[in-house]
Amino acid sequence: MIDYHEGVPVVSLEALREDDTAAIAKAVVEGLAFSLAEDPGPSAGEQRADRLPLWRARQEAAVLSDGAAVAFVRHVLESWVLAQHAYWSVGRGMADARAGGKTLLRLRVILDDGGWTLTPVKRGNPPAPTADRLRTMLSLMTECGLLAPSSA
Repeated sequence: MIDYHEGVPVVSLEALREDDTAAIAKAVVEGLAFSLAEDPGPSAGEQRADRLPLWRARQEAAVLSDGAAVAFVRHVLESWVLAQHAYWSVGRGMADARAGGKTLLRLRVILDDGGWTLTPVKRGNPPAPTADRLRTMLSLMTECGLLAPSSA
């Protein structure tokens, strides 16, 4: 079930609970289309390129627009999601280590010849989200209007 909040597609909690992959995929596609169609504004060039600003995402999408949809989806997942996550995880992890601060658990992924893969785990189990973090994520997404409030 997809709802709309001020014209933006919103995945309902029911769709997530029911594992309605078609509704979730449709909302993701519509959300990407909505975001890429948005005018980045006059200060777009002042935004940091390493944070994947809208102007950069639009340029990359334009380059891939004549290709296969699977190539675009792969680019979104590899470059916009995983590469951004890895870039900021390394930067934040190093800053935490230098400052002697808390150790934040982050998804450890690397890019090798076969694509993205988990880094070797020396102790314990591979990274897994905890129930409290998943609840927090859903709560924040609801507060931001990205998820419709649950009626249950």
